[in-house]
Amino acid sequence: MSVSGNEIQSDPYEAYEDVEAAMEYLVANAESLSIDASTFVMTGFSAGGHLAALYGTTCAVQYCPIAMVLHYPYMEAGAKIFCSQTGARWPQATGFDSCLPAAQVDTFTPPTVVYQGTD
Repeated sequence: MSVSGNEIQSDPYEAYEDVEAAMEYLVANAESLSIDASTFVMTGFSAGGHLAALYGTTCAVQYCPIAMVLHYPYMEAGAKIFCSQTGARWPQATGFDSCLPAAQVDTFTPPTVVYQGTD
């Protein structure tokens, strides 16, 4: 995903698809990697926090993390970027609830710790 100025330069869902592919790989290869695929905790910082939160609130059940730790997640701006088309100017995005992790929270959302701060 790339944002130049205020214009989306690449498809942000490519990053989401990378996370999805990584989770599928880890689950499929858990035995050979000597890991317990049922105990993944997802974490991310800034834009990665938004990506982790979006994945954790919209993932396929067998590939979902059991918890999330989000550090300074870029929630609203990240949602506007994810809900914008390539070439669009993202600050003008409206109707971005489908890309806003907080709007996706339900009973299947894993327990989450969010670190946030100012200055």
